[in-house]
Amino acid sequence: AHTHTHAAGSDYKDDSVNLMPFFSASCYSGYGNDPNSFYSVYLCLFQRIADEEAEYMEEGEEPLPPFGNAGSDYDEVVHCFYGYWQSFSTRRSYAWNDKHNLKEAPNRRVQRAMEKDNKKLRDAAKKERNETVRRLVAFVRKRDKRVLAYKEVMEEREKERQRRVAEKRARDLKKRMEREKGQREYAPEEAEVAALEKEMQNMEAALDAEFGKDSDETDSSSGSDDVDNDLFCVACNKSFKSEKAFANHVRSKKHRDNVALLKEVMARDNERGEGVPREEKG
Repeated sequence: AHTHTHAAGSDYKDDSVNLMPFFSASCYSGYGNDPNSFYSVYLCLFQRIADEEAEYMEEGEEPLPPFGNAGSDYDEVVHCFYGYWQSFSTRRSYAWNDKHNLKEAPNRRVQRAMEKDNKKLRDAAKKERNETVRRLVAFVRKRDKRVLAYKEVMEEREKERQRRVAEKRARDLKKRMEREKGQREYAPEEAEVAALEKEMQNMEAALDAEFGKDSDETDSSSGSDDVDNDLFCVACNKSFKSEKAFANHVRSKKHRDNVALLKEVMARDNERGEGVPREEKG
C-alpha cells in the first residue's frame, strides 16, 4: 500500500479536484465524443478522481470503473460504472486535516486524546467527499442518455411480456367459457402463463432495482377473511381473500391496464371470427 504522511501544522494543501463546477449542465456541450461533450467532460473528471484515489489503493487492487463514452456497452461499462460510483467511498487518508501533532504529546493519555480528535476531523472530511461524489454521480446519471435509452428498452420488453400474458389469458378465458357451456370441468392450461408471468416479474424487479419502484401499483394482498372463490380477477388471473382486497385491486393501475389489454385482444379475435360462441336459443 502507498503511505502518505502529512504532519499537523504542515503547509500541505489538499489539491483534489473541485467538483462543484460539474454540478451544472453548462460544463458540457452536447452528447457526442468531442472534447467538450457530456461524455468527454465526465470521462476526464471521473478519471481524475480515480487517479487521486489510486495513490491510496492497495497494490494489485482493481482500478475504479471508467465512465466510458457515448457508444459504451451498458452491461459491460455503464452498469459497472454506476454500480461502483453510486456508493463511492474514498481511500484517501485526509491526514492533512489533523489538528494535533502526536509527537508533541507529553504522555500516552494525551496522545490518545489527540488521536481521537484527529480521527474525527479525518472522518468528517471523508464523509463530505463521499457525499459530494455520490451527489455528482446522481446528477450525471439523471442526464446520461445511455441510462435513459436502456430504461426505454427495458420498459418495452416489459410491455411485450404483458401483452403476451394478456393474450394467453384471453385464450384461456375462451376455453373456460366453451367448456363451462358444455358443463365440463375446466382444466386451465397455466404453465405457459406462469412462465410468461415469471418473466414479467423478473423484468419488473430489474426495473425496480435499476430505476426505482413504480408507486402507481396498489397492494391488493391485505385482508384476513376466508377465501371466496368468486373473488377472482380473470384479467389478472388472481384470487382474493376479501371483498376489500378485491376492490383495492380493481382500482389499481395494473388491473385497469390488463383489462384494457384483454378487451383489445378479444376484440381483435372477434373481428377474425374467433370470438366466444354464444349460447343457442332454446
